[in-house]
Amino acid sequence: MKESSLHESHQRYAEAKVEIQVASVLMHAWSEVEHDLVYKPLQGQLSIEEYSILDELNGLVLSGEIALERLQRAGELRASTQGREFSNHYDLAASLVELARLHLGEATVTESAMGRVDTLYELLKALGLNTPDALVKYVQPLHNDFEKRPLSNQVIDQILLEDGDRYSTYEKVRRHEAVSSSAVGAVGISQQREAIGEFIELWIAYEKEMRELSSAGPHHVVMPPMKLIHELNPKLSGSIYQAARRLRELRNMLIHGIETPTPESIRAASEDLRELMKQIKAIVKEASLVDQ
Repeated sequence: MKESSLHESHQRYAEAKVEIQVASVLMHAWSEVEHDLVYKPLQGQLSIEEYSILDELNGLVLSGEIALERLQRAGELRASTQGREFSNHYDLAASLVELARLHLGEATVTESAMGRVDTLYELLKALGLNTPDALVKYVQPLHNDFEKRPLSNQVIDQILLEDGDRYSTYEKVRRHEAVSSSAVGAVGISQQREAIGEFIELWIAYEKEMRELSSAGPHHVVMPPMKLIHELNPKLSGSIYQAARRLRELRNMLIHGIETPTPESIRAASEDLRELMKQIKAIVKEASLVDQ
C-alpha cells in the first residue's frame, strides 16, 4: 500500500501485505453467513447439523455460480447471433473471440492468433454470410492450436471446403490486397496467377474426391483430407502422407497469402497433386477389391 494513500494514523500499514478477495454476490452472501456463525457464534459452538446445513448452502451457492455463468454465456451468444450483420472487421473479431471461447473451451485468442480478420470479413460479405449465426457452424469444428493455424484462416478453410465454387469469390477478395511477391513484372504476375489458378482447380477436384471417398466409407462420415489419407491405409503414413502434407501447406500459402512461390514451383506442385490423386484412387480400388 502506498504511503501517500494512507492517513497519517495508518502509516504503519504501509509495509503490510494485503489480501484481496474476489467473490460473486452469491458467494459473498454465503461467506458472510458462514463467518458470522462459525467465527462469531452468539451462543456456544455450532452443532453438526448446523455445519451440515452450511455445507448444503455452500453446494447450492456453487450450483448457482455455475448456472449464472451458463446464463451469462447463453445471453452473450444470443446477443451476438440474432440476425444482425457485422458492421466491420472489429465487430467480427469480437464475435470470433466469444465463439472460440464458447466452442473451443478455455481458448486464449491473442491478436496474433486472430489472423486476417479483415480478409475473412470481406469474404463473408461477398458470400452473404456476414452474420454471427452464419458464422457459428464454421467455428464449431475448429481447433485451438492458433499458433499452427490462426483462427480466421481456419474459418476461411471451412468456408471454402464447404463449397469449392467459393474459391473464385475468395480470389476476387484477395485481388484487393497487396501482392506478396518479390519484384516480378506484369508477365511474371500473369504466369503466377495462371499457375495458381490451375493448382486451385486441381485442389478443388481433390477435396471433392476425398469427400466422396470418406462419405462412401463404412462410417459415412466426411473427414478432412489429411485424416482420411491417414486412415485409408497404414502404408500412407510414408511418402504419400508426406506429399499430401506438403501440398496442403502450399495450398495454405497460396490461399492465405503467406508467401507466393514461383510459377514453376506451383506448376510442379500441380503435377504432384495429380500424381497424389492417382495413387490414392489406386489404393482405394485395391482395398475395395480385397474387401470383395
